[in-house]
Amino acid sequence: MNTITIKNLSTLSDFSAVARVASLMAGDSRSATHDWREVEIVKITRRGNTYTVTDKEEP
Repeated sequence: MNTITIKNLSTLSDFSAVARVASLMAGDSRSATHDWREVEIVKITRRGNTYTVTDKEEP
């Protein structure tokens, strides 16, 4: 089994970033990136075994 690295570059707490990556890995990409109002708040990118959590850019 490989090591998974999570880089939290967002304003979320580390615990929240890990929980969102776990949701993404479990197949629930909508709740991983959106809040309870269905507004996208973070972007999660994956490169190999590294997940990077960043704040959503405003248009």
